[in-house]
Amino acid sequence: MSDLLVLLNQLFGDRYGFHRDVGGGSVGTVFLARDRRYSRNVAVKVIRAETAGKKVARRFLKEIEIAAGLLHPNIMPVFDSGEREGIAFFVMPYAEEGSLRDRLMKKGALPVPDATRIASEVLEALECAHDHGVVHLDIKPENILLTGGHALLGDFGVSRATADVQSWGFWAKETPVGTPEYMCPEHASRKSRQDPRSDIYSLGCVLYEMLAGAPPFQGPTEKAVLRKHQTESPFPLTSRPTVSPALDRAVRKALEKEAADRHQDAATFLQALRLDAAAEAEAEGAGTPFEPTTREGRLSVWVVEDQPGPRAEIKALIDRAEGVACPRAFESGEALMEVLKTEWPPDVVVMDIGLPGMSGIDATERLKRSWPGTHVVVLSVHEDFDRVFKAFQAGAISYLDKSASEEEIMRAVRLAPRGGCVMTPPIARRVRSMFSQAPEAPWAYRLSGEDTELLSQLAEGRQVEEIAARLGLDVKAVEARMRLVHAKLHVNQGLPSG
Repeated sequence: MSDLLVLLNQLFGDRYGFHRDVGGGSVGTVFLARDRRYSRNVAVKVIRAETAGKKVARRFLKEIEIAAGLLHPNIMPVFDSGEREGIAFFVMPYAEEGSLRDRLMKKGALPVPDATRIASEVLEALECAHDHGVVHLDIKPENILLTGGHALLGDFGVSRATADVQSWGFWAKETPVGTPEYMCPEHASRKSRQDPRSDIYSLGCVLYEMLAGAPPFQGPTEKAVLRKHQTESPFPLTSRPTVSPALDRAVRKALEKEAADRHQDAATFLQALRLDAAAEAEAEGAGTPFEPTTREGRLSVWVVEDQPGPRAEIKALIDRAEGVACPRAFESGEALMEVLKTEWPPDVVVMDIGLPGMSGIDATERLKRSWPGTHVVVLSVHEDFDRVFKAFQAGAISYLDKSASEEEIMRAVRLAPRGGCVMTPPIARRVRSMFSQAPEAPWAYRLSGEDTELLSQLAEGRQVEEIAARLGLDVKAVEARMRLVHAKLHVNQGLPSG
């Protein structure tokens, strides 16, 4: 056992039992440890500040600050952090499947559905980071962790605030920090400022590698690789028979040399993957997928409800609404999954949580695993909050009891593609209760005063517009606060459900 491992067990043994070194990020060393309080495996990143140097120590503390402030299901959360006797640390979930790099080394190129699913989940994480003014700047397979079949973006050690990136020409004075195979041309040249489109390029490199088995540009030296990023075009992915021309186009657009020619944000890249794949499937006659919103200007919604009466009522409600269509309604999760073998999924699925056979929770998890861009609104009549909480963990975005009004259901449907979360009063009361019974929650995931006030307003049955007016806020600010509460609930998997 190393001296550092012995020291860590001496310092932290009352809370964490350290087992072994499992690698490191841009700064610090990561250890597998056992969280004694919650009886779960965790990853603990540590750094000895006095030996690391001031610059590295600052980066480590900055990583903690950024990661703790980005609450999203596809961003590695911070469970705990602090400092003991000169050793700074923060605690994260342990990714039992390792990193994307581990998977690529074991299996080489990934099946197309796996590659696009992982890229889609990272894009959703990047959309959250960029919305919070953070550019990651080190997107690579080593920083994409895999757990429970999902991707988690980690290691924000070299990330920068968008305002800093846009105002500094810092790469003109500093040696680029990152991995050459995934550096965008403006990063490599040190002549242009970076912005979120730099992350789009790096993820394009990662997606290319997942599909081709190797990065788009390789060379004998770092300079040779960086030069190729600036001057050469990647070999077409269509050389692999299972990669369609549509998917190849989406990746190549992400890899454009000029930032202005790329997908302009994470949401656009994600939509490009979905639209191009849908177009290719239709061209090849693989079913008749309903066109996504941007094709016909309509929001596509499917309903899964085992009772014929409620199923017909919800479908009719959606079809009556302006700009929304419900072309499909299913009586079971099995029927939904069967159709998804040949048809492109909708924008939103309204799911009964109490389906016979495959439950609504299982159907939600399977749907989100294969199609993370499709959003699920859960309907429930159960008072047992454990079931609703499990649906939350499976990936649903809004939770309504079946007594919800037509207006509440349609509000949830329309907000879902924007990441908006709707909670009816019974659900809001139970969410508030769950947090109140979890006083040991890491500080980053506890409800703030603003969060508690929002849940209290929702528990009293007030609508978003009314809450915004009472609190003196913009409606979008209230919706953003609801998404934050949603993210906090999602990551608190070890807490009692009340």
